[in-house]
Amino acid sequence: MGATSFFLLNNIRQNMLESFRNRGLLLATEFAKKVAEGVLIEDILLLDNSANKLETYPDIGYVSIYGDLNTKLITRIFIIETFEDNQTLKSLPQETYLSSLLRDKKRIPVLEILTPVIYENEIVGAVQLGMSLQRIDKEVMNRTRSSIFLVTVFIMLSLMVSYLLSLSITQPINALVHGVKMISAGKLSHIVESNDKSEIGELADSINKMTADLRNTTVSINILEKEQQRFRDVAESSGDWIWEVDAQGRYVYSNHTVENILGYKSEYILGKFFYDFYPPNEKEEFMTKVFTAFHNKKEIKDFINYGLRKDGNNIIIVTTGVPILDPEGKMVGYRGVNRDITKTKQASDEKENLQRQLLQSQKMESIGTMASGIAHNFNNILATIRGYTEMALDDTDQNSRTHSDLQKVIKGVISAQKLAQQMLIYSRSYKEEAQNIAISPVIKEVLSMFKASVKGAIEIRENIDNNCGYVLADSNQIQHVILNICTNSVHSMNKPNGFIEISLSRISIDVGLASRHKDLKEGDYVKISIEDNGHGIDKDTLDRVFEPFFTTKEVGKGTGLGLSMVQGIIKSYNGEITVESEVGKGTIFTIYLPRTNAI
Repeated sequence: MGATSFFLLNNIRQNMLESFRNRGLLLATEFAKKVAEGVLIEDILLLDNSANKLETYPDIGYVSIYGDLNTKLITRIFIIETFEDNQTLKSLPQETYLSSLLRDKKRIPVLEILTPVIYENEIVGAVQLGMSLQRIDKEVMNRTRSSIFLVTVFIMLSLMVSYLLSLSITQPINALVHGVKMISAGKLSHIVESNDKSEIGELADSINKMTADLRNTTVSINILEKEQQRFRDVAESSGDWIWEVDAQGRYVYSNHTVENILGYKSEYILGKFFYDFYPPNEKEEFMTKVFTAFHNKKEIKDFINYGLRKDGNNIIIVTTGVPILDPEGKMVGYRGVNRDITKTKQASDEKENLQRQLLQSQKMESIGTMASGIAHNFNNILATIRGYTEMALDDTDQNSRTHSDLQKVIKGVISAQKLAQQMLIYSRSYKEEAQNIAISPVIKEVLSMFKASVKGAIEIRENIDNNCGYVLADSNQIQHVILNICTNSVHSMNKPNGFIEISLSRISIDVGLASRHKDLKEGDYVKISIEDNGHGIDKDTLDRVFEPFFTTKEVGKGTGLGLSMVQGIIKSYNGEITVESEVGKGTIFTIYLPRTNAI
């Protein structure tokens, strides 16, 4: 009878232990799946809430969750006193297995299970689960006493009852194991069937509930991934540069359009500050404006600024951005859009320049028409005065004071006629006879005269192309133009080491250059450039340098017709004259005259 009792005790214990082992393995596996996302992001609150739910299972003694070998995220001890909270793992488990069978201080047997935490096919941590076997011992002892009693009466009947009892335990467990395998294979729609009202039935219900939660979580993740993909598709297909920076101004996101705008790949600018891509001379000003918006948490709207491309060129950018605020209202960054408006701005500036040229041309044409009428009438009056004065001279004694006064009148009339002639030149109503002239000898001759007049006080630099060919013009008027501009350059010199550089070259006018100057047409031209390093011309004066009677000289020291006459001469030969200047650096006059064929 002792041998029979031992056999029954061992059989019952082994069956119940197998049931507990399978249930523990299943519970550990499902729990590891549920906490995988929390382990990945180390969300202690989420893990703590999940661990506390295990307290409802009466046989769970403790649970520990590890992030890696040396990082224990949480430990919860429920009924087992021997567990040491300071222990670590030698290695992360690759599969679920029984770690050890031990006893606590009260000699209660404990079944310890280790299972890996897997997220997207990668092991990110481990779950250590301890299950108390005290209930098994008690159950075994109770059943053993009953079995011994029954064995004394009906030995064979007891054996049959024990066998049937073991089957009633293992079959539901096997059903649970099969269900877990189906769920592990990704079949989240599988439901574990169980009519058992015991703990096994409760475990089946818990598995089905965890599977439903996992199914809902998977659906939510799929929806989120679709939304994220939609944003990425929109951002990457945009022609604008979409970006995001943190509170310090470091780029944390950029779409690929930045390569078209700045020349850098999006991966390169991540981690760098937005002001690293400002031109050095603009950086301080733009940084102040942007960080002021950061401080005030204000929207950045249509902010015009400059970017420095990888090739060293500057571009014009319009920026729009909004602050990113955390739940407490703290600014944690900005996100927005940059658009390259360089070409648009250049086109706008060119259009504005052409409109300004057109208005100036119309203005100058009106002034020229008026000047022409005045000059003609003035010449008629002067001719009358001169005629009668000359007749009066013939009737007076050459030694008389009257004769001397009449000669002064004649001299004044001649000066007035020259002024009228200048006005006619400006209005292009007066034109010397033009002929094909070789331009380089004319330039060299006038420079020779000019050098003699300045007597080495200013350095005269020459860059003359002797093969520039011919232009249709009057050589005297061309020399007058060069002398007038060079004389103005001399007057602008107020520092040592002054120079005037005269260049002559051939140039072919293309569509781009012709579009910026309404009087230029496509074709072959000669280009005369006169550059000095004088004090320069301010913008307001620069807009009026070709206006007749406009002068910056003192009263009585200039008529203001010099440059207006120069412009009139050049335009009378279907040419163009432009001027560029910067205060403190100097001025460049550029003359374009159509080239002609030699006679």
